[in-house]
Amino acid sequence: MHEFDAVIREYRNGTVKTSFSERGEEVISGIKFVINSMCCPDTNEQILECLHILISKNVTGNRPYSSRYKGFIGELEFAEWFRNNRPGTVSLTGGYLLPVNEGQETLNCPVYFTVSPESCFSDAYINVYRSLGQIPCKSMYFIRWNDSAPFGDWRKEDIMKTGTGLPVPELNVYLFDNEKSDFTGVPFDTFLKEFRFKRRPDILRGEAVKASYIQKMRHYNETDLLKLYVQRLIFDGFLGFGVKKGLPGDIDFIINSGVTHEMQFLEIKEKDLSKGTPRGFGMDVRRIDDLRRITQKTGIEYFYIVRRVDNQAKRNFVEWLIIDMNDFVRNTGDRIIPGGSGMRKEGTYNPTRICPYEVFK
Repeated sequence: MHEFDAVIREYRNGTVKTSFSERGEEVISGIKFVINSMCCPDTNEQILECLHILISKNVTGNRPYSSRYKGFIGELEFAEWFRNNRPGTVSLTGGYLLPVNEGQETLNCPVYFTVSPESCFSDAYINVYRSLGQIPCKSMYFIRWNDSAPFGDWRKEDIMKTGTGLPVPELNVYLFDNEKSDFTGVPFDTFLKEFRFKRRPDILRGEAVKASYIQKMRHYNETDLLKLYVQRLIFDGFLGFGVKKGLPGDIDFIINSGVTHEMQFLEIKEKDLSKGTPRGFGMDVRRIDDLRRITQKTGIEYFYIVRRVDNQAKRNFVEWLIIDMNDFVRNTGDRIIPGGSGMRKEGTYNPTRICPYEVFK
């Protein structure tokens, strides 16, 4: 049995703390040592400077900017943990769900697309796409980028029409045929034409906190930062505020069992304990509904992974926690509280449900 499969089984048996939470604490210093020895700060800082340009042009304020980066850090930390603790388990890149009309709900006939290095593609994605086609999706694309060329050799292109050139790797785009269960190569413009373009607002956010996030993220593995950058290059650079769209969604991480070929979807967040009662971890109601519907449509189980930190200010790592989304919903009750704006516009109301800490494993 592959190692992450063991985590899932231990979760179901109620014994996962010894293999997930506590072991995560034990290896964290070793992870940092390995990553620090592998990364190139100069290249990493260049990547992060470019990432800042993308995000700063696609958020409405400093709070959503910071929320983006907190999300990035949680996912990067999990990628490190997973690589160091579950080397025998296959992971797949998650993807984006993007409706093409303003006001559309996330799962209302979205365009689904994955952005992943060419070297990471495998036939396992066919099962993912076949399953997600049951949502249904308007169309489904796989965007592969050439990861054999160094970041410094990528061509510069002013993709947001702001006068700033950003590095763009060679891109190869494939359209998924759900009936044939196969990918067919298409021009990048075929993907872009799914969306209606509009005038991009001239904004720049996050300058006040930019340096602190670059400092926090510069130690991560260069490959992980490149993956993040190219994903945001497509989502925020080529699309972002420059297209009309509905409410976006994504799948953070996909586990593919090498034994049974069973898949699990993961939702990953970095959070501290809620201040009110019950003490626990929340998720906004709309997101809960989307995850439940994805499972209902695809039959693929969803797990919520929390990288617990001590507080909002210092954000020191405490432990990793896991819960099945069905268990999460079962234990939240009917109480709804106002959540933060998160990645949405500042001042928006986001109803949230809290699941008690003791229910997590």
